[in-house]
Amino acid sequence: MRYFVMGSALGSFARGFVDDEAAYDPADYPHLGQAHLLAERQQEIDEGAFETGLRALLDGLSLQYEALAR
Repeated sequence: MRYFVMGSALGSFARGFVDDEAAYDPADYPHLGQAHLLAERQQEIDEGAFETGLRALLDGLSLQYEALAR
């Protein structure tokens, strides 16, 4: 949980990619062909990533609680 909170507070997933289309050669980075577009939607992407991570964290805690309550 510590890394989830710290990562959310200190960094941006979308800002981790440069906005230069030529930076990611398809031969070297075949799955990053549109990474340069992330900067345009940074807030939306970061909020979605946080919500997904939070949901996964809470679901995991819920499963652990249910297992201990039995």
